[in-house]
Amino acid sequence: MIYSDLSEEELCLFVLFTDETGLDQAEFCMVDERNKQTGLFRAWPVQQFWWRKKSKKIISQGSRSIGKSLSAKLRAFAFPFVHPGGELVITAPEGLHLDALTDNIESLYLRNRIAESMLAKDQRGRIKHRPFHINFANGGRIMARLPKFDGSGVRGTHPDLSLIHILVDVWL
Repeated sequence: MIYSDLSEEELCLFVLFTDETGLDQAEFCMVDERNKQTGLFRAWPVQQFWWRKKSKKIISQGSRSIGKSLSAKLRAFAFPFVHPGGELVITAPEGLHLDALTDNIESLYLRNRIAESMLAKDQRGRIKHRPFHINFANGGRIMARLPKFDGSGVRGTHPDLSLIHILVDVWL
């Protein structure tokens, strides 16, 4: 792909949609009703630092309301843009945690025009439940699995990216 022929606006859009963290996409096209001034989503400075780390293993030691679930939701939002035709597997230790996360991801895709346009066009292949599965128009897909104690719940999957979502809150 040659980038020299793109206009400045096209280059900005390209950079926006190649951010793996999902922060740029979220700040560009998500509405946040809690932000009374602009209505736009804005991440806290500490969230931007954590979410942009390139390390393979990141442990967020913050407690409630710091954005552990939100970071997983935004990575799932960015996934079909950054990895066309790729596969993302999301895991959590319990079905209750996994359901809460996949419900947030599903609502993001159904309430956002840009994200919804990425969904597969046929109704049968768009979003499925039990097990959770999203198909995209570019051939990508997101799956959610419970790993079980022995790991048998994720056997046979060969994802391009894995999100292992562990809900740990620190109580002092």
